[in-house]
Amino acid sequence: MIDINKPFGLSAVVGFKKGDLLCWHEWLLHEGKLQKKTYFGVYMGGISEFYGMREVFYGHVLCSETGDKIKVLAVRLKKANTN
Repeated sequence: MIDINKPFGLSAVVGFKKGDLLCWHEWLLHEGKLQKKTYFGVYMGGISEFYGMREVFYGHVLCSETGDKIKVLAVRLKKANTN
């Protein structure tokens, strides 16, 4: 059963620790073709914010491509396979 008293996406980051290598995907339109791009970054923590009438959880990630600290919707984050 869904617990509406917890922020949306919180259960997606339960196993994450600060310093974990994460990945997430974005769909981009490049020269008329749809491409899936994978990004990597280091988990630095999280924050919940209200979006409309629902509390939503975001992960703060240090992006390996840009070096910027960015906010990514928690349900999009996965632990990266380092094997």
